[in-house]
Amino acid sequence: MILSTLGYPERDCELAQIAAYMHDIGNVVNRNDHAHSGAIMAFRLLDKLGMPASEIALIISAIGNHDESTASPVNAVAAALIIADKSDVRRSRVRPAEQEKQSHGEALSDIHDRVNY
Repeated sequence: MILSTLGYPERDCELAQIAAYMHDIGNVVNRNDHAHSGAIMAFRLLDKLGMPASEIALIISAIGNHDESTASPVNAVAAALIIADKSDVRRSRVRPAEQEKQSHGEALSDIHDRVNY
C-alpha cells in the first residue's frame, strides 16, 4: 500500500508484498541476524521458482536490511518494508495486559515488544 500510494509501478508493489510476506522467515534459524538468514533463504526459494534475478535482488535486499540493527532503505521496496515492519505495533505488544504477566510480576516478553523509532 505504501508504494502504490506513492505511485510506484504495480510490479514494484507486488515485489514489496512478497518481501513483506517473507521478511521474518530467518527467525526459524535464529532471532539474531534473522534478516540476513532470511535473505539467503528467500534467495534460494525465489531462484528455485524461476523469478528473474533483478526482482530477487530487490526482495532480498529489502529482507536483509529490515532489522533494527541493519535497517537501511537501499531501495523503495526496502524503505516500504522497514516502515511497514516498524509500524506493525499494537498496544498489546507494547504494554502486555495484566493477565499476561507472570506470577512474579514481570511482563512476558516477545521479540516484538520493543518499539523502534
